[in-house]
Amino acid sequence: MKIRKASNTDIPQLIQLIIDYKTSQNLIFNNDQIEKMRSSLKNSVNGNINILIVSLNSKEDSINGYLNMHMIDFPLIQGKELYISDLVIKEEKRGKGHGTELLNYAKNFAQEQNCVRIMLNNFKESQAYIRGFYKKKGFLERENFANFVMIL
Repeated sequence: MKIRKASNTDIPQLIQLIIDYKTSQNLIFNNDQIEKMRSSLKNSVNGNINILIVSLNSKEDSINGYLNMHMIDFPLIQGKELYISDLVIKEEKRGKGHGTELLNYAKNFAQEQNCVRIMLNNFKESQAYIRGFYKKKGFLERENFANFVMIL
């Protein structure tokens, strides 16, 4: 298993990984949505706001999963927070350490950047939540916290 920053050549595999993940949740993408996804991935790969990391098979450059993270200066907590927006592992590769490796990468990165915490959101219906993946990795679930979104 090897971990590295994503590159432009990874984008087709990342798109397929996301499509497969969403298809397993009975969601289908149209061409416009796929192009928006491609644009978002290009921004993540080429920009300095997001940090897109991939987990690969050690013998080939086949992507097993990816993590998208963002650094946020957060005055309310008197420091920086690393926010993980995406952590997706191929279904057949789950339970084989790829998610753990990606989280370890994020944790080490956050410590090097002197972050005070790492934050992520997870659907309660997801397999990761049901299996207690994040709790096993040391994340605490905030029972008194509401997560709001505004769709634009």
